[in-house]
Formats: sequence, structure tokens, C-alpha cells
Amino acid sequence: MPKQNPRPARKRLLLILGTVALLIIAAILTTWLLVKPPSHNQAESQTNPAPNSNSSTPESSLETEAKAFARRFMDAVDHGLKTGDFSSAGTMYAEECTFCKGMANTYSGLYRDGGKLEGGGYYINPALRAVEQPNGWVVVTVEGNLAAYRIVYPDRTTRDYPTEPDKTTFTVKKNPDGKWLIMKWEDD
Repeated sequence: MPKQNPRPARKRLLLILGTVALLIIAAILTTWLLVKPPSHNQAESQTNPAPNSNSSTPESSLETEAKAFARRFMDAVDHGLKTGDFSSAGTMYAEECTFCKGMANTYSGLYRDGGKLEGGGYYINPALRAVEQPNGWVVVTVEGNLAAYRIVYPDRTTRDYPTEPDKTTFTVKKNPDGKWLIMKWEDD
């Protein structure tokens, strides 16, 4: 009986293993592409806010309003980062918020000079924390992820930043006229 060449069987085995590996990779990529963090609007539409973790008392109306305002502000900042237009965000912070002004001036200047930001976006955890202060202001802590982004400078050089967790604290105030303002922005 003639001896069979083992190479066709080995080639078949390698072909099968390669196909299985490609199917596994395709399944992982498909799952990865289909899973997206919630947008700010999805987070804002949740009807049952998380209880205030810093106190055993129910959340005040002022704290609830402050958290909603912080979400709107983050949406306005995201819009500014994607377009260079911070006009909406600019109406939402006080003159005293030096971080707010510096960030808006930096990125609006980048766009004005021909640069841009690619990617990015801030995906916030819907369970914001808010604590009312004795002076009537509210400290809102926002946690989430800052998606990977690239800064394209006017001279076309780039700088890449990876996705990373982020914790931001806003001190917000509601004026007597009902208008909310960011008084202070701290990034941890």
C-alpha cells in the first residue's frame, strides 16, 4: 500500500485553524463595534437618578437641577471641541471660571488658525454626584471616559491621546434669575 503524503492533511488543518481564528476575530470586532458608551442625552433621559452617595437624605431639587445643567454643559463643550464653536458653552460659565475660559480660547483658536480635533467625546457615567453647599452652590462630580482623540495643529502636525477615564468636578451656582453657571471646573 502506497504511503499517503501527510502535507494535504496538514494544509487542511492549518486552513481550518486559520478560518476559525478569523471567525473569532470577526466576532470580537463586531461586538466591540456594536457596544458604544451612552451619549449625554441617553444619560440625561434616565428617569431614576442614582441616590446621592454622600448623604443618606434624598437628593434635593437643586442637586437634581445642577446635575442636569452639568450634562448640558458637557454637551456644549463637546460641540465646541468638535467644531471650535464655544458660543453655547460660553454662556454657561462665569467670568471666574478660568479653566472654562482657557479651554474655550485654546480650542476655538486651534480651529480659527486651521487646526482641528478628531475623534474624542466625553461619555459620562449617568450616576453623577451632587452635593449642595451651605452657600447654595452645588458641587457636581462627573465621572466617565474621554474617548481617544487627535489634535491636528495648523501646521498639520498631530498629537494623539488615548481613551482614558476622567473625573471632573464642577462647582455650579443658580442665580436668582434661575440661570445656572459653572463657577469652577477642576479636572482630576
